[in-house]
Amino acid sequence: MAGRNASDTLKVRTLGVAKALNLESGGQLLVAKALGSDKDAAMNAIDGKSVGSEGPPRQVVGTPIDTNATDRELRQAFDRFWLARALTGPYDKKEWAQLRSEFLARGMALPTYPNAGPAPVLCALYSAREGKPVGWDKKKLVEVAHRVVSGHPRLLRIFRQAMAHYGRCDQLRAEDRTGKWERAVEDFARHIDNELRFKHNPAFDDIIAFLFPELKRQEGTEE
Repeated sequence: MAGRNASDTLKVRTLGVAKALNLESGGQLLVAKALGSDKDAAMNAIDGKSVGSEGPPRQVVGTPIDTNATDRELRQAFDRFWLARALTGPYDKKEWAQLRSEFLARGMALPTYPNAGPAPVLCALYSAREGKPVGWDKKKLVEVAHRVVSGHPRLLRIFRQAMAHYGRCDQLRAEDRTGKWERAVEDFARHIDNELRFKHNPAFDDIIAFLFPELKRQEGTEE
């Protein structure tokens, strides 16, 4: 088409691939790969931006991320970001953009906004690891468990696995004064193999395995 510049062409091509594949945020990686190695241009186009449209970089408010970070350093940077804020609270957009770029370089696509995509499973797993609610506005770990049961039952398998791995089962039983969690676990055990509501969603397995490699090594364990 006459008059179309390179950035417009990239944007149209990216959105065309995404539409053809019917992808949302979790499928951005496939689009980026289809466009080649220019991940910054690809990510901008996926988000509906033209290359170079944002002007000069803004001052970083959060902790700067080493662009050549090792996997361990990147995990630590992500931990700092996730543990420092409520899920629906303000966040440093530059820091999140850097994290997205580093994850994409490793073959993993984080969503445009941190409260989308894998946010529920990350809140559940960080809560299990830390022994207290992370991300969600709750006061006790058992409240996180109830939220998983009522709102995200497909996370029950990996949440229970994390609770066992991090030694939180006794804590959860002590906090479960109504027996609601115990009844949920019994229901889960009876129906795990034949109800879709408990079927594991593998969409973010790569991100989970990267951030919680200790759970990947223990895969298949149960409380």
